[in-house]
Amino acid sequence: MEPNAAKDAGPLGRLKAGMAADKRKTALLAGLLGLAAILGLRSLSSGRAPARAAGAVAPSARAHAAAQADPRGVPGTAALSGKAGDTRLDDYLETIDTTVARDLFRVDHAAFAEVEAAKSAQAQAAQQDQTESAVEAARLAREKLKEAVQRQAKALKLQSTMGGARSTAIINGSVVAVGEVIDGLVIRRIESGACVVGKDDIEVTLLVNKE
Repeated sequence: MEPNAAKDAGPLGRLKAGMAADKRKTALLAGLLGLAAILGLRSLSSGRAPARAAGAVAPSARAHAAAQADPRGVPGTAALSGKAGDTRLDDYLETIDTTVARDLFRVDHAAFAEVEAAKSAQAQAAQQDQTESAVEAARLAREKLKEAVQRQAKALKLQSTMGGARSTAIINGSVVAVGEVIDGLVIRRIESGACVVGKDDIEVTLLVNKE
């Protein structure tokens, strides 16, 4: 009677009987059922996450739509829509002055005023230094020339002078007249008892030697 009772229990009864007879199969089946339950729970949780992500993306989409409605960031154009909004935007853009007032390739020296002023000051300082150097050099050169003329004049002995239509003088035994050169010095003037000799702008007066 027991075999007939198992057959009468149906598939579920036979499964229970098989599980009771084989413990190994029973454990394997329980593991498979647990794995299926875990996979089901994961599937449900992943279904909720995309929904939250979609909700987060919605504000970004609205911001993008607002940016498309106001591409230039012009105040008030974001609220415009349709043909009327485009017309108002075009009218606003037409009021913007796009004229270039100056040559973009011309250097604006006014922007470098401080640099130019500094360069000018440096140039003036350098010029002043050069001028001062030139004046000092000229003074030193004149001093040297004066010393040289005085040394040459000391070597000349004025012995006598003679006036007349063409004045002459005797210097170191030689008769000379105005305009002649003796030992590198020019006879500038001949006076009674004196003779003026010189070079460039340096002059020395010779007096008759009384000895």
